[in-house]
Parts: sequence; C-alpha cells; structure tokens
Amino acid sequence: MANSSNSDVATKKDLENLKIELSSDLKKDLRKYATKTDLKNLHIDFKKELTKYATKEELKELETRLIDQLASKESVSIIATQVLKNSDNITALHKLVDELSDSLDNKFEAMMTLLDAIARDLKDGKTEKAAIDHSLNRHEQRIDDHEMRIDKLERKSA
Repeated sequence: MANSSNSDVATKKDLENLKIELSSDLKKDLRKYATKTDLKNLHIDFKKELTKYATKEELKELETRLIDQLASKESVSIIATQVLKNSDNITALHKLVDELSDSLDNKFEAMMTLLDAIARDLKDGKTEKAAIDHSLNRHEQRIDDHEMRIDKLERKSA
C-alpha cells in the first residue's frame, strides 16, 4: 500500500463529507417510513377501530342465544303437519264457499226470473184494467144515454 497515490486514498475530510451526505440521504429515505409516534398513534387508532367489532365472548353468547332460539327438527315437523292440515281445511272451505256461491247464483237467477214474470203480469194487469175501465166508461155512457131515451119515451107515452 505504500505504492498507492494520494488521490486514491480517502482523507478524514472525505469521510466526514461522505458521512454527512449519506446521513442526509438516509434521513430523506427514512422519512418515507413510520416513526415511533406514528406507530403509537396507529396502534391507538387500531384499538379504537377494533372496539366496533364483536369479541370472542360476544360471539359465543350470540351463538348460544341463536342455538336456543332454533327450533328442533321435531317441532318443525309438528308445525309443518299443522300447516298441511290447515291448508287442507282451507281448501275444503274454499270448495264449500264456491258451491254456496254457485247455489246462491242459481237461486238469484230463479228469483230474478220470477220477479220478471210478476212484473210482466202486473204490467199486463194494468193494461187490462185500463182497457176494462175504458170499456166500462163507454158502456156506462151508453147506459146513461139509454136511460135518457127511456125516460123521454116514458114521458111521451104517459
């Protein structure tokens, strides 16, 4: 190493400048990363965020409550059987209502036909009464005329 030139050897000043330069570059590079304070704040924020979620205990308690609320297969079967029976009863009632409705429709039609006949008879009766009244008035007029003639004839002959 005795043969090396002075220009290849680093001096104390070169090392100091290199240290300063590397130090400032390192500081610039480290600014990209989180500091202890940033990590503490992040830890606090993370803890706050976690309070929004359920704990293991809360999930276990919820699981227990849900299991208690679930119906057993037997109770579901009983309920299904009752629903089917009710469905059959409703179907039977629906058929009865349809039959009753048809029966009522038929009776209504028959009643309306009867009422039409009665209305026609009343109209015919009114027409006939009017004809009879007219005829009677005409006959009464003739009878009155005849009575006057008979009176005149009786007076003449008496």
